[in-house]
This record gives sequence, structure tokens and C-alpha cells, in this order.
Amino acid sequence: MKSSISNTDKIKKVLAIILGILAAISVFKGVINAVQSSVDFLYDDFRSAVFQHNYLNAQFPFTFWMMFFFAFLSREMAIKTWIICNLFFTAGIIILIKKTFLKEMSGIDYCILSFFMISGGAWRTNISNGQYKLLFMLCFLMAVMLSDEDRDIAAGFFLSMSAFQYTLAAPLGVYFLFKRKYKVIISAASFLAVSFIGTAVWFGGIRNITLRQLEFSRMLTEDGDVDIQSLLGLGNYVIPVFLAGVLFLVIIAYAVKWRPGDDALFISVALMTAYAVAYQRIYSFFILIIPLGLLWMMVKEDPEDKLVIADFCLMLLLTLSFFYSRTIISETAGMMISRVLFYPSYVILLFIAFRRNKL
Repeated sequence: MKSSISNTDKIKKVLAIILGILAAISVFKGVINAVQSSVDFLYDDFRSAVFQHNYLNAQFPFTFWMMFFFAFLSREMAIKTWIICNLFFTAGIIILIKKTFLKEMSGIDYCILSFFMISGGAWRTNISNGQYKLLFMLCFLMAVMLSDEDRDIAAGFFLSMSAFQYTLAAPLGVYFLFKRKYKVIISAASFLAVSFIGTAVWFGGIRNITLRQLEFSRMLTEDGDVDIQSLLGLGNYVIPVFLAGVLFLVIIAYAVKWRPGDDALFISVALMTAYAVAYQRIYSFFILIIPLGLLWMMVKEDPEDKLVIADFCLMLLLTLSFFYSRTIISETAGMMISRVLFYPSYVILLFIAFRRNKL
């Protein structure tokens, strides 16, 4: 028995070393690509917004005040500063996921999971493209941690900061309804209202930014990875939006009836629902380490539960498809693999949640 445990520990250490090397390569590659490109870093839009009060990007109601500082830097300095920020955001995310949702996971297992995330293309695309998903996730996890410490006003502030990625923030934000943290929700709504009004005043009216936001949202309905609208590919988006709304209502119902203490399972269901109901691209899927880590802990807790084992295997394959497949094969083939794996994994996770909570 001791020999078996020792061998398992050795395998884990070797795996951690291999993934650590791959993670270091991924960081290097991501930084080099970011310096050369950072195609999603909206430097020109920020400068136009700050110095000419031009409203060019629909995310500004939520990002404008956070990114205000970058308009005063040169392009090169702004990109390099944002790269450094994203690396620090990553460190914060790793610390906070362990402190909130995967606190029961062993140190070596979590080390492997963290290196796995950083080694993958989903995380690296955030660095390479100058994306904002890492900032979103850090803000959301800060809200969760502060809420757990009963610092609800501060938690609401960070939750409001995460709202700029609303396609993830809305489904994940239901977590605070599940936790009965109504003060956090009210606080977040208040901060958002102040931010929105301030942005509207800066850009000359609420109507302008509201219409631009609606236009931008409609543009994103046919270009996601696994969401219902992209999957069905319907020009008329009423049916996909209806189905997405039904799924969103399901997660709200979960929040009302879910048993206390199952935080990681709830956030995993909320995350998979977020992927299903709204536009998401590959850079959003680095967060799959949360449901993957949860399912691994559930497998260790009950090695005889075949349903959990099956979903862990599916989730691992799904995560691998987002982390590595598009580097090895074409993006189109990688997307098809992800779509084939996503919904079985999601449905089984929902069934596990129903069974565990007797819903």
C-alpha cells in the first residue's frame, strides 16, 4: 500500500515538473506574442475616449474607469504594463481559486492544475491578445473571498468591476443569490449605477452608450465556441435566446433550493451554464480548471461513483480540447471537438448536482 502511494506521489511530481516546463514555455510565448500584437488591447479606443470623449467600444460603461490610466502611456508602455498586469492577475486567480472553491484540494494536485491552466492555449490567448478575462476573473474571485469574510460592501465593489464581462458575470453572479448575500448584490448594483451614470455624463448621454451596447451584443450572437446560438447557427436568434433564458432560469432556481456548503459544485454548474447561454471564445475557458478540479476531488472522495468518473473524464477531454487541440490541429477541428464534448459533460454535471442536492 505504501509503495502504491509512493509511486502515485512520484508520478504527480513528474507530471508537475513536465507541466511546469510547459507553463514556462507558454508564458514566454504569450508574452512575446503580446509584445508583437495584443490585438484586443483597445489602446486607441481608450485614448480617443479620454482625450476626445468619443464612445467607440461597447465595453466602456464597465471598463472605462478601470482602464483610464493606460490612455496616458505610450502604446508600447501601455502594452507592456498590461502584460505585467495580466501576469499578476494570473497569480491572484491561482491563489484565490485555492482559497475559495478548491480549498480542499491537496497542494500537489493544485500545483498540477495551475500549471495545466497556464500551459494551455485558453490562458495564453488572454496574454497574447491583451484580453480582459483575467481581470474579470480576479475581480469576481475577490468578490467571493470578501463575501466569505462578510465584507459585503467591498465584495459588491469588486463584483461591479467584474460586470464588464457580463456574459460571464451574470450567470456567475447568481452565486451570491445562492449564498444569500443580498447586500453584496445591492452594493454591486449601486456601484454599477454610479459608474454607468459617470460614463454617460462623460460621453454625453445614456442613450448613446445604451444603443451601442445593444448593437455590440447582437454582433456577438453567431461567433462563440459552444453557446446555443453559435451551435444552432440561426439567423433568427429568438429561439436560441429563449433556450438560453430557460437555462439561466434553471440556475436561478438552483440558487434558491441548493443546499449550503456546495459552493464549488454550484459555481461549476453556473460556469458551464454561462458557456452554454452566451457568446464565449477560447480565452474564457481557462476557468474550466474549477469544475475539473472539483470533479477530481469528487473522484478521490468516492472512487466507486461511475457517473462522477465519467464526467471527470469528459471534463478532462473538454479542457484538453480548449487548452491544446487548437495548437496541434486546426481551430475549426478543435472547436468541433469542444462542441461534441461540452454538452454531455454539462448534462452529466447537472445530473450530479440534481442527485447531490435532491432537486
